[in-house]
Amino acid sequence: MLALINDILDLSKIGAGKMELDLGPVLVESACQSSLRIIKESAQKKQLKVSWSFDGAVTLIQADGRRLKQILVNLLNNAVKFTPEGGLIGLEVRGDIEHQMVYLTVWDTGIGISPQDVGRLFQPFVQLDGSLSRQYGARGWD
Repeated sequence: MLALINDILDLSKIGAGKMELDLGPVLVESACQSSLRIIKESAQKKQLKVSWSFDGAVTLIQADGRRLKQILVNLLNNAVKFTPEGGLIGLEVRGDIEHQMVYLTVWDTGIGISPQDVGRLFQPFVQLDGSLSRQYGARGWD
């Protein structure tokens, strides 16, 4: 319940333009490993194989560590929810030294998003398919 309340408060802060980030050095591998530990039990219950690949050249980034983990856990939880039993989910970290970028990719072998819904994906207060949320237990923002 507390997580739900915090998510709602965060959404309202974002909507009001009042979200403040606490930027600082973040150990990328540690943040990713921590996020993977949080979803480990739910992935095991569904007999999902969790893949993890890490670019060793990526060490520290400037970010809000708490928000980074929150994003990763939300994406990984969605991957677990929408991937059928026995499927695969993964987290990949890749660095682009030339552009000073880090790419964090969460992927899965789940149901995916239909092409006609992709354009509506990030619209506020839009839930793409309510029947899927009821079937898989998602609230639409996690």
